[in-house]
Amino acid sequence: MKKNLPSFSKNANRVILLTIISFIFQSICGLKSQAQIIQTEGINMPGSWNAWLNPPANNLAFANSMQVTNGRIIKMPTGASRWQTIFSVAASGADLSGGSYQWKFTSGPLATPSINVWSDVTVAMNQLQSYTFHLTSGTSAPPPPPSGHGGNTNYAPPLTNNNSVVLTNGKWYTVNWEDIGYINCRAIFMQTSAQPVSIASVSLPGTVIANTAASITVSTSQPKSPDEIIYLRYSTDGWITSTALPVAMSGSNGSVLIPGQVAGTTVAYYAFSSTLANLSADFDLCSIKVLNNAGANYSYTVEGTPIPVITWANLQLPASGSIETGQAFNVFGQALIPGLTGQAVAAPGLQAWIGYSSSNSSPETWPNWIQADYTGAAGSYDVFKADLGSAIPYEGIYYYATRFQLNSGPYLYGGYSTSGGGFWDGINNVSGELTITNPLPGTFPVLFTIIDGTLKNTNIKLKGDMTAWLPVSMTNLNHTWTLTRDLAPGTYQWGAIEDDGTSGGIWLIDGGGNLSVNVSATGNISGTVTYTTLITGLDEPASAYNVFPNPTSGPLFVNLPVRGIYLISDMMGKNLLQGNIEPGNQHIDMGSCSPGLYHLEIRSANFTRHYSLVRK
Repeated sequence: MKKNLPSFSKNANRVILLTIISFIFQSICGLKSQAQIIQTEGINMPGSWNAWLNPPANNLAFANSMQVTNGRIIKMPTGASRWQTIFSVAASGADLSGGSYQWKFTSGPLATPSINVWSDVTVAMNQLQSYTFHLTSGTSAPPPPPSGHGGNTNYAPPLTNNNSVVLTNGKWYTVNWEDIGYINCRAIFMQTSAQPVSIASVSLPGTVIANTAASITVSTSQPKSPDEIIYLRYSTDGWITSTALPVAMSGSNGSVLIPGQVAGTTVAYYAFSSTLANLSADFDLCSIKVLNNAGANYSYTVEGTPIPVITWANLQLPASGSIETGQAFNVFGQALIPGLTGQAVAAPGLQAWIGYSSSNSSPETWPNWIQADYTGAAGSYDVFKADLGSAIPYEGIYYYATRFQLNSGPYLYGGYSTSGGGFWDGINNVSGELTITNPLPGTFPVLFTIIDGTLKNTNIKLKGDMTAWLPVSMTNLNHTWTLTRDLAPGTYQWGAIEDDGTSGGIWLIDGGGNLSVNVSATGNISGTVTYTTLITGLDEPASAYNVFPNPTSGPLFVNLPVRGIYLISDMMGKNLLQGNIEPGNQHIDMGSCSPGLYHLEIRSANFTRHYSLVRK
């Protein structure tokens, strides 16, 4: 008679069998995990958004291009191995409507498209998340397929460990899936408020000399949405290490500086977009759009420092003016020597002069030149200034220009134009014109000044008792408007307007009242002769209220929702203060700045803003 084994022995056999099956399963997984997934099988995303049909031929946004004609999940051709799809969500007319969905990543042959599954994730937007790999039979005993499947056996019923995601109407979604084979992997959903822009172009910088930053411009197909960040990623060691720099975009165009490198360095770079700020790793997985020169990347090689030369010079300002004899009249000029100018001190060996003549002729023929002093840097340029008024003792009409010399090199002359000027040619870049008159007998010269704190007024005129309340043009020097009048002893009411073409213009004195100045019998001047206006005919942008108070007696607050940097410069472009800005209220101390007009620039990964500041 056959003797039955004890029940514990049957259980033991069952455990041994399961252990063997588990070992075989893990061995198969181990073999598969050593490579990427089979490319011809690709990755699909069946789910409740397409009634779980797999491959998702009924919604191409979730079908891979290897198995479904026009499927939109594609293998990205360069960078880290990954698959990507981009789809829209709206109440109507989009790939999907908003709502909560369950789904899974799958890969497999057409006969068993769900044999490999990645799941167990509740999606958090704009975050890389790890998905668990499951090896399934690929075929199960599903309930009857939903109506409309026509008996298709590729119906993929939901698992108990599906992924879930909440999608919002009016948004676009970019999904990147990391292809590292049949093991746990990562994926990301990036949400934007509009269709992601394409990167249209990335520039080459031309000649880049040692230790000089290279300026790169990037353009997009249209202005990006606020959610998108445009980056330029570069490497100096063949991509062993790399850095991603946010590109400051304005509309469809932006620029960024790659830091200076030593001679002989080859710098490779490309542009991409993402929704993640401060990216320092996983650049490919977090990319939406990429422009990398068809996979070859863009590059330049840093050259050695050439023999320095003055490559550009100008007469910066003013274009013209009127003074009385003995009054100051400051004239400014700029020069560029690549790699040398634009520093805290003047370029070694660079000299500058301001010259004048009663003849509107070539400055090369002028005998009168005044040494100009270095005042600071404006970007990559050195700025020089000289007081022409104190050098000319006689009334008359005079013409002026700049002259520069590097070491014992040739003299080079600078001229003025509204577009910034350049080397003097008498046509496009010309001399300035100064009118000097003698004071009237029995009068005293009084200098009236309007500081335009808005930087927006373009035609300020003075009017008052001394002009019979008729508007008289003022001289503009970098948003500081001046006019000298000879006044007999007495008290005078006055003000200023922006002449916008209307009958009365725009009154620039706050509150609508008049200003008052008194001239004594001995020429002592009291009252108000200098006024800062914050009135303009143009509306201030709402974003201006992120900076307060303005004018300020010293304390300044900047309120931003994101991190960034600030730079404060004077009206000649000299950088005075700079630092980082954290989200929320940031205190900036302008106590060390003299009263006057200043420029504030705020930069973040998403925007660059400019403000005019008045230090009281």
